[in-house]
Amino acid sequence: MANLIVYGEWDQVVQQIYCKIKADCRAAVSRMSLKQMEDLLTLKDQSDPPEAVSSHPAVTSSIIQQLFTWQQCGVLFWDSIGRLRLCTVPVGYAPHTWSGLSNLALETRKDSLRSVIAQLLYRCEIAKLEAAGRNFRTYAYIPEVDTITGLPFHDREDHNHILKRMACHTRSGGPKGLHLERLQEAMQSPETCLTYVALSGQRKQDVGDAERIFSKSVADFLFDRGYVNEACFIQTVYQWHVASNGRGVSQLQRCKYNYAMFNYVLDELMPWHKELYDFSTLEVNQPVKGIRGFSRETLLAVLTNIESQEYRRRQTAQCNEVPENPRSSSTDDVECFFSILHNQLGQHYDMKAIQQRWRALCNEFGKSIDPDLPFYYYTNDKNRYKIHDLPSFDDASPDGRCRLEFLRPPRREDIGQVVLGRSTMPVRGTRTIRQQYHSNPAPLPQPPAPAHHNL
Repeated sequence: MANLIVYGEWDQVVQQIYCKIKADCRAAVSRMSLKQMEDLLTLKDQSDPPEAVSSHPAVTSSIIQQLFTWQQCGVLFWDSIGRLRLCTVPVGYAPHTWSGLSNLALETRKDSLRSVIAQLLYRCEIAKLEAAGRNFRTYAYIPEVDTITGLPFHDREDHNHILKRMACHTRSGGPKGLHLERLQEAMQSPETCLTYVALSGQRKQDVGDAERIFSKSVADFLFDRGYVNEACFIQTVYQWHVASNGRGVSQLQRCKYNYAMFNYVLDELMPWHKELYDFSTLEVNQPVKGIRGFSRETLLAVLTNIESQEYRRRQTAQCNEVPENPRSSSTDDVECFFSILHNQLGQHYDMKAIQQRWRALCNEFGKSIDPDLPFYYYTNDKNRYKIHDLPSFDDASPDGRCRLEFLRPPRREDIGQVVLGRSTMPVRGTRTIRQQYHSNPAPLPQPPAPAHHNL
């Protein structure tokens, strides 16, 4: 079962499943004094086996043994902390600092000790969750189990909302190394169908504008120009969108597209994922905001939605069930409810009008989603509900064309390049082509000569 939740509720869910552990570990270490942290990693004199002054489940026996080995070799305490600090990440990678400094050598001893203790606490919490049956070492999201049905209950954010936020982040700069001037070059080409309105974000809530940015034609144009960084980003997001909103794509191909997007994010979030795929090795000091140019909410929504879809795909394959509709992560029912509001209350309404006719609105909405009624609800000009089974999304359309691969060229929007025969709206303050044909615009007169020629 999949459940769609709104932006505020989703923020609370992702904090519980992902960021809350890291935040709690940092907060717990911040409340410790320097003496308390030192006692966790200071060995007792003449103890066999070696023990720390203050014991904690996060400080395992292997860490105590490693500190004892370094102490026997004559390594000082703070030098041992420095070595242990480098061991918090795999070999060949530099850890992030506690306070966000660019250089690890500038970190103070106290902050270095905080980073070590916080990383140990984080791994201890992940181990506790794994012992309880939730394997967050391998999966970034694990669905909850419904108490009544006993089946996994998936919480997902609306796919189209994520796509629109991705477009907003791209307009604001996008991932590192992205040059917006190259997207402007793509806008100048009529083959990309990229408009100025879509690239400038004048309609931020329009899904079609976001699809014009993340389209196959834009990615092909960037590849032809040699802009590999921008082209890979556009192509990865486009394929991720096809996996959830495209027809004629097999289940295996959808899985590949989803994991291509997943790995694209992990390349910056966890660079060693190809060598060591373990989410318990994530750094507590690494900021989530700004990964691939996304906000924290967008990044976590992408990761958890992909994990939820692939979990559901594996579940249906094991039980020989019908594959999940890829558009189950979109707000069709929400849009249906708003269409009922427009039909019953008009284009403009307020909360008072909704409260006065709430029972009638709920009754109409109940008719639209009830499959047992002898009639089916019609919304505007499209018959949304069918008596017979709809064709699978894995089957291609009758004409063999995918809607996302062939976007219609705009007719009323400025695409940045003049195309003959295209119907355009004249710029305010200028003459139309017909007026210019019959009467050419008069040139401005020459400026008057100065009264004093010596000036």
